Amino acid sequence: MTVSIALCTYNGEQFIQKQLDSYLSQTVLPNEIVICDDGSTDNTIPIIKNFINNNPAIQWRLVQNDEKLGASKNFEKAIELCKEELIFLSDQDDIWSNLKIQQTRLYFEQNPDCKSSFSNAALIDKDDREINGTLLETTFFKSGIRDNYNKYDLLYWSFLLGNVITGATIAIRRLALHFV
Repeated sequence: MTVSIALCTYNGEQFIQKQLDSYLSQTVLPNEIVICDDGSTDNTIPIIKNFINNNPAIQWRLVQNDEKLGASKNFEKAIELCKEELIFLSDQDDIWSNLKIQQTRLYFEQNPDCKSSFSNAALIDKDDREINGTLLETTFFKSGIRDNYNKYDLLYWSFLLGNVITGATIAIRRLALHFV
């Protein structure tokens, strides 16, 4: 199963290098990385271009928007540009666990009817130290609820609990998208 990453950036110079490094530390590398920048005025673009030049083994696509789209529309654009079977959404200020792609891809392979998934995430401070609790433990989607929910009712739980699923933890099967 091939993998795309849809990464959206905007003035992320202080974070972007670590996020890009975390892609290359994966036990399974992505086939392509699509980056849509929403008009950065800092050093985000030079950092990305330098990274791309130093890592040619992966297919890269860097798109700089002519006008600011905002986060949602920028992600829509990045997702539409992705060509591989499985699309991971990514924020510029994350650092991925080195097993993220491998474990998620395995889940999709073992569950061929699954159209999308989400994962938990460790919360970190500005020095990359873990903060107490994970993303799901700090939302209303606490372990008691997680242990008892039906995975097919995910949309229901997401709306009921206030959209606790963060976009940066989502992977989508490309064939499930409306524009395919």
